[in-house]
Amino acid sequence: MPYVTSTPKVMRENRRHKNDRDRRTAHHGYFYSFRRDEMIPYRGTLAFDFLVLAEAHPDTLRIDTRPPPIPWWDGDGWTDYYPRYVVTLRHGDVPGSVRRIDVEVLYSFELERRKAEFDAIRCEATQQFRAFEWFTEKDLRVEPRLTNAKTILQYAGPDQAPEDAVATVRQVSRGTKAFTIDELVATGALSFRHALVATLNLVASGELEIETHRIIDGASRITRRAVQ
Repeated sequence: MPYVTSTPKVMRENRRHKNDRDRRTAHHGYFYSFRRDEMIPYRGTLAFDFLVLAEAHPDTLRIDTRPPPIPWWDGDGWTDYYPRYVVTLRHGDVPGSVRRIDVEVLYSFELERRKAEFDAIRCEATQQFRAFEWFTEKDLRVEPRLTNAKTILQYAGPDQAPEDAVATVRQVSRGTKAFTIDELVATGALSFRHALVATLNLVASGELEIETHRIIDGASRITRRAVQ
C-alpha cells in the first residue's frame, strides 16, 4: 500500500501564508458556496459554522479566503496579520455599493488570550480604511439562527426550486406585506413542499426575508426585502 507523502490539497489551501503551519489535528474540509459556485476550504468546525451563517446572510455577495495581510505594530516591530476570510456585502441603498470585512474566527478562550493583539490589529485596519471583525462560538453557535441558516442553504442557488413555484411565491410577495407558508398553501396554489423550497430559495437569494428567532416552519413570517 503506497504511503501519502504530500500534504492534502485542502490543508494546503487552508494555509494563510507560506509559513503557516498545518494543524493535522484540526478538522479540514470544503464548504460549497452557491454564491461563488465553488468550494471554500475551511479549518475547524467553528469556521464551517461561520461560513454557513455568512453564506445565508441576505447581504452577502461573496466570501473569499486569503485577504491581503493587515500590517500592525506588535510592540517590537511591524508584522503582517493574515485574516481568515474577507466577506463582501451589499452596502446601503446605492446599487453596486459594497463593503468588505476582514474576518477572524476563533474560540472565546483564544480571544481572551489575544484580545490586546486583536484590538491593535483592528485599530491598524481602521487606519487603512479596512474593517476587521472576529467571531467566536458565542457569536456563531446561537440557536435557532444557526439551524435556520443550514435549512435555508439546503435550497439555495439556481435550479434548486421549481421555476413555477418560485414565480408563484414571488407574485404573492409582491401583492402582500407579509405572509406565511401555511397561508400560501391554504390558497391551493402550491403544496407545502414546493412552497417551502421556493420560499427559502428566494430567502437565500436575498429577495425575501424570513424571521429567524424561531425554527423555520409553516407559520414563519415572510416579507419582501426593501434592498435587493
